[in-house]
Amino acid sequence: MGSVGVSWQGSGLPAQQDELLGFLERLAVANDELLKEYPPPPDEYDLVARTPQQRERLRMRPNIDRINRAIAEGIEVDSSVFGDRGEFVRGAEEIGLPLVGVEGPDADEGLFVLNLNAARQRIAVRLRKASIYGINFKIFGVGYPWYPGEDRVSFVFLHCPEVLFLDGRIVDIFHRDELPGLIRFDTIRGSDWYASSADIHLREELYLGWFDRFFAWVKFFFIPNLRWWSYEDLPGYDRLRAEFAAIQGQVGPAIARAAIFDDILASFVSQAQAHKSSRRTIAGRDEGGAGLSGRTLRVLRESGDAD
Repeated sequence: MGSVGVSWQGSGLPAQQDELLGFLERLAVANDELLKEYPPPPDEYDLVARTPQQRERLRMRPNIDRINRAIAEGIEVDSSVFGDRGEFVRGAEEIGLPLVGVEGPDADEGLFVLNLNAARQRIAVRLRKASIYGINFKIFGVGYPWYPGEDRVSFVFLHCPEVLFLDGRIVDIFHRDELPGLIRFDTIRGSDWYASSADIHLREELYLGWFDRFFAWVKFFFIPNLRWWSYEDLPGYDRLRAEFAAIQGQVGPAIARAAIFDDILASFVSQAQAHKSSRRTIAGRDEGGAGLSGRTLRVLRESGDAD
């Protein structure tokens, strides 16, 4: 049974953020209902938490974390929020923002993950203030017992108009005391807040193909510069873009994005139900909701464009 770390980066405008978050709320609620029906055990984080305080904070974090907060303290923003570290460095240099270099692994490198390609020097910048807005939610069936603490989806947007190259960036946000996650705060000296790329740790046979389709939907309809990686960059996107464009051309963008999302949500619930009942699923990358189904097909039939 293999696994893969899936990470994503991108930025969105406020109107795009609001509409996307409306859809994501439905996905978050579906996961919350599943997690309440089949909750992980109280000792879920015992093997990964470095301190009792960190374990308690991890345990107390709600399944759905709706975030809308102004931060008037220092925030360290890691270069991983860009898919291309060079783009991050150029953005900082263009406005004269000092780069912070720290020897050693990334602050969010997990206990059970050995990344041989990881940079040995972390590059970041520090902001004096910013605001954060979005949603962070736990995915059913991903964490315990395999990867506890590496099972959340973050679409939290960093707002910092004075630092334009970071404004609107998707981040995963952490605080030394309030939201420690699995972050190694001993490597972060000058800030209590830390922002890095969003990521999740998946087993190959559960949700991997589903995430490819989900991210393709986000990229096509909301965040054109979204990048995600799972074994490769933007897996399956050329095929999915063509499929989404054809549907959009037949029924228009509003109906297309809603209908496709309905199918994406139904596909997730179906895979989660299979995992819930049998603790295994046959869904892999190729079966991750590909092709027309459910509401998308009904919409096309009603428009007279489906075969």
